[in-house]
Amino acid sequence: LHTNLGDDSEEEKNIADQIAQSLKKQWDKPPTKELEVTHRNLVDDQVRQMLFFPGEEDAELYPQLLAIAPDGAPKEHPQRRVLTAALPILYLVHAKQWKFARAFILAGGLRALVPLMAEANLYLRSQAVETFATLTDMNEGIDWLAINDG
Repeated sequence: LHTNLGDDSEEEKNIADQIAQSLKKQWDKPPTKELEVTHRNLVDDQVRQMLFFPGEEDAELYPQLLAIAPDGAPKEHPQRRVLTAALPILYLVHAKQWKFARAFILAGGLRALVPLMAEANLYLRSQAVETFATLTDMNEGIDWLAINDG
């Protein structure tokens, strides 16, 4: 991350360090057990693949990963852990890759982001808003108001 910062401030470098530490934490302990809420039984390496190096099939699953925990659910609800693992990586990387983004959008990804725009956690809310903006501004060849993008 630092190589992309150039001569940025110390504060920005600290933020980059925090992001790197968070991603490393996700890599070291992926939310494998928590992903059972999506009715998929995976092993750690499969979860790492899905989160960090997803293919189009994984992109189709991502809307489920962004589901908000039910009202009244405890802070430790598995869906919250899945959401906080998937959304930052989607925001930082995957939303900027059209092959992934297209499959995500077609699987209902934009619809999955909408409830997150009212999320109490401001980090998640801002990531959802920015991801939505990135996805809908990504490809000038698409008229989002047209019936068919073909």
